[in-house]
Amino acid sequence: MDSSRSRVKEWVNVQIIRLPASMSQSVGPNPVLVASKPREEITVNSSAIPDTQKSELVSPSSLLAEPNLSNSFINMLNATFISLNQSNPNFTESCWLCYDAQPPFYEGVAFDLPFIFSKSNNPRQCRWDTPRRGITLSQVTGQGKCFGNATLARQTGSVCKEFGKLKGGKFQWVIPAASGMWVCHRSGVSPCVLLDKFDHSNDFCVQVLIVPRVLYHSDEEVYYLFEQTSRLHKREILTGLTIAMLLGLGAAGTATGVSALATQHQGLSQLQMTIDEDLQRIEKSISSLEKSLSSLSEVVLQNRRGLDLLFMQQGGLCAALKEECCFYADHTGVIRDSMAELRNRLNQRKMDREAQQGWFESWFNQSPWLTTLISTLIGPITIILLTLIF
Repeated sequence: MDSSRSRVKEWVNVQIIRLPASMSQSVGPNPVLVASKPREEITVNSSAIPDTQKSELVSPSSLLAEPNLSNSFINMLNATFISLNQSNPNFTESCWLCYDAQPPFYEGVAFDLPFIFSKSNNPRQCRWDTPRRGITLSQVTGQGKCFGNATLARQTGSVCKEFGKLKGGKFQWVIPAASGMWVCHRSGVSPCVLLDKFDHSNDFCVQVLIVPRVLYHSDEEVYYLFEQTSRLHKREILTGLTIAMLLGLGAAGTATGVSALATQHQGLSQLQMTIDEDLQRIEKSISSLEKSLSSLSEVVLQNRRGLDLLFMQQGGLCAALKEECCFYADHTGVIRDSMAELRNRLNQRKMDREAQQGWFESWFNQSPWLTTLISTLIGPITIILLTLIF
């Protein structure tokens, strides 16, 4: 008899959530990010780089050094947790919020609230403390309200549900709905669009809400995967719901969840402020990296950010679940010492499981060799007993 048969079978509850399929698309000026596919390794042929650029290469590590890296990740998770806790408190009773070490680290969700125009030289609605340069969003889900070249938008993808008509005259700025940002085909992410500088024939913009790409895992799912460590090596892909899905942002490409959140501002203010600060750091890093290779600056930045997450895993700041960097969260917030929390909970689960077992089951589990011995002897012993009886 196989020793594994005598052991107690472990069961895990699997919650299946059916969501309509939503295709993500890239919108922005960077051809490298727009053309690249997820999980593909990007290689650069050194022979294709002109000598004039080779001499100007700068080490990205010196440009991107930040002293409180773990704090910025924790602050982002705390802001994400607040938004999720206010919108879906049942999900935050006991869960794990994870960063994926693979880009993208942000995703845009298109929505179709009406946008406005302004005649002011400096509209107060434009959040100029956010990035003014064109950061590319390589993952945009849903459909939203757009303006610009409709033909180009249809050729690029299907992120536009409706096109707004641009007003002329004295209007200078196109302003998105509250909490929204513009992401344009040529100019990238921008808080507002200046009509005089907008290329109507070669550009279009879609209204999006930018959220961090944070993966959600239930408490039971994570503990089961850590207990079955051998399964992690066999699984090619570890899937999880994104925060965008749980907030109701990218479920069906509709604007119901997005519009409600953007209009009511529930749980979004701190998250939006944290995202703006992080995007501003990204913008500064891109400006520095452009001294070396402008087309690959965002790719280098994203690879460095993924490397930072891996360093956090190795340093024990988060629990490493395949390529994800996970933090435990409950109704009190995100737990910084998540590795200690994980060890305590796994030990508690083991003790609870042993307490539920009888002495006979526990005896066999602690001494697996007895299973082989008894299974070998039980046949001859049975034959001897039957011979003596009859």
